[in-house]
Amino acid sequence: MKPVKKFTTRNVAVGRIWKAIRSLGADVREHAPAQPRAKAKPGKKASPKPKA
Repeated sequence: MKPVKKFTTRNVAVGRIWKAIRSLGADVREHAPAQPRAKAKPGKKASPKPKA
């Protein structure tokens, strides 16, 4: 692979890194997540305190 200074996106970076690891012969498929993680759901927003 050709060295790059900056990846265009995070997904491109991850894909290239995993491809390089696999080409080294390391068995990383057992440790890699089967599915990408779901985005975290936003929690409750803080409500303003009632005026006393």
